[in-house]
Amino acid sequence: MIEETHRTWDVVLKIVVAFVTAVGLVIGALQFKKQQADLLDRQYKLSAENERAEFKRRMWEKQLDVYMQMSRVAGRIAAGEQTDVQMMNDIVAFEALYWGENIYVQDSAVEEEMHNMHKDLQRLLLSLKKGDRISEKDKFERAEAIRDRAVRLGQKLKEASKKYWFDKVG
Repeated sequence: MIEETHRTWDVVLKIVVAFVTAVGLVIGALQFKKQQADLLDRQYKLSAENERAEFKRRMWEKQLDVYMQMSRVAGRIAAGEQTDVQMMNDIVAFEALYWGENIYVQDSAVEEEMHNMHKDLQRLLLSLKKGDRISEKDKFERAEAIRDRAVRLGQKLKEASKKYWFDKVG
């Protein structure tokens, strides 16, 4: 009887051990699956963050490129050392940037200054197209006003570029 009880307990114990082992394997497999899912989720989030940061960097570089082009054109206009044809070409270049690429990268702080420069240049372009005789005094005053506008625009472009880089990217 003791031997039979011993065998019964031996069989029961083997069944319990097998059951505990099976449950342990299932729990381990479930934990492994969850860890793998968490790892994939972390990798996905990290990848998305990297892509966002890369997009921001590319946009900042594009903004910087457009702002540099805008500054060069505004600088040539402000220098006032061109013929009327060169001046018209620079105004057209400014307008192309103003209505083109700049729309995608323009910072709100720059927008007002860009618009003011645009209006000033439109007035100058209109007088150049009409062939108005402009007195030397008026030319000087217009040139000074456009130079001042170009300087303010350049400062806004510089501030916007720094702000964007340090606040949003860096």
